[in-house]
Amino acid sequence: MGTQAAPQVLFTIAARFGRTSWKYSSIAYAPVLKDVGALMQTFYLMATDMGLGGCAIGISNIDLFAKMMAIEFHVEGPVCQFALGREMKARSSDA
Repeated sequence: MGTQAAPQVLFTIAARFGRTSWKYSSIAYAPVLKDVGALMQTFYLMATDMGLGGCAIGISNIDLFAKMMAIEFHVEGPVCQFALGREMKARSSDA
């Protein structure tokens, strides 16, 4: 994200893998990622329109999520995270 501070808002997007596998069988993970991609695009558009800064984060702590939700990570697990907050001021160039 380019910052040391924690984001003001952090969305964690999770998927219920069993439900998706029941419907899509062997290609279940592909529709999950496509849906997450569409959601991330919408988050970016919304953040830009509102003058906020947004950043998609492709990693998450699976074990922490499982403890917080009290659900095994293979049943429902995090797929992506999106940080949202005030937009960073443009940095002055050293020219």
